[in-house]
Amino acid sequence: MIPVVFPSARFLLILAISFGACVALLAWLALLAASAAARRRWRRRPKLGLSVFAGLGLVGWIYPWVQYNYWRIEHESAQRQAALHVTLDRLTRLGGVDMPAGTHLQLYQLGQPDSFVRAEFPQPTPAYGMQALVLERSVVDLDAGQGDARPRYAPDTVKVRGVGTLEIQGWHCDATAPVSFAVAADASIRHVDTCVLAAGQRLAELGLPAGTTLRWNGGTVYADGARDDDDWRLELPADGVVELAGLPLRHPVLAVDRQGRLLGFHDAVLARAIERGALQYPAETAVTSAPRGWREKYPGALVFTAPGGRNIPYQGHGDVAEGYSVLQGPAADVLAVLPNEQLGVATYPKIVVEPDRLP
Repeated sequence: MIPVVFPSARFLLILAISFGACVALLAWLALLAASAAARRRWRRRPKLGLSVFAGLGLVGWIYPWVQYNYWRIEHESAQRQAALHVTLDRLTRLGGVDMPAGTHLQLYQLGQPDSFVRAEFPQPTPAYGMQALVLERSVVDLDAGQGDARPRYAPDTVKVRGVGTLEIQGWHCDATAPVSFAVAADASIRHVDTCVLAAGQRLAELGLPAGTTLRWNGGTVYADGARDDDDWRLELPADGVVELAGLPLRHPVLAVDRQGRLLGFHDAVLARAIERGALQYPAETAVTSAPRGWREKYPGALVFTAPGGRNIPYQGHGDVAEGYSVLQGPAADVLAVLPNEQLGVATYPKIVVEPDRLP
């Protein structure tokens, strides 16, 4: 959160009094200029007039002085901002990209084009394996703390938007949406950080809908030092239904390794009510792959958690009550019915606002 400092009540009161004194002084001067009678009254008592004039001037100067300083600060800030926006007049290589004439740059440091944080190209320009129209990046000073050494700026992350598609590391990214890269100091790509997948992307036998978001995860690391191979996360659109593990699911998040193999999923819900084995799951039942500690013992097992306030009918047994989840194998065999926390399920209270009860 950015702290904001508001003027004190005393300062605002002084400013209001000063403004009133300015208005009174200007009105008096206008009256003296326009009225001969007012000038005669002034000449009859010049000392009193001068005293009042001096008093109003002493109080009234504060308001225009404050306004002038506000204007000066805004003017200097606007000049600095304008100086940070430059247009290239010739082909220039910056940040590993050959930028054509007419490219608009926003600089991080005045007078240093290599510190640019945004570039807008006049036409599609090759950059990071795609035809780019806009390039944004965060930069770091490689010589920070080196005294008077001239800063050398290098990108930390880069976001590019352009035309067409980008094929990289086995993924087909929609280049018309921003594609983020993690890059090395020499501007070479380390990996894609985030992108929106183009239509036609497949994951083994699963067709991914257009609009699926790809995110670099780097592998889940546990407190004991163990690490999963889920280097990628795929977030499917919330408005679609995908068939996964024989289930109609909404908005699952898929865990994928570097070879593009599906390791599991989480944060999915059933798109409709289903019967699986001896259990009847209502729509909106949460579904996730079995967590660490269970998946090693029961490969392919899934965890089902009913939506809040609902039970899961279990044929031949009592209903699975709220606060409990079901661990089922790939063949719909019930492996366990346990409290949510024992199956790694975190539940949160749901806040519902009824519009007709709003004040």
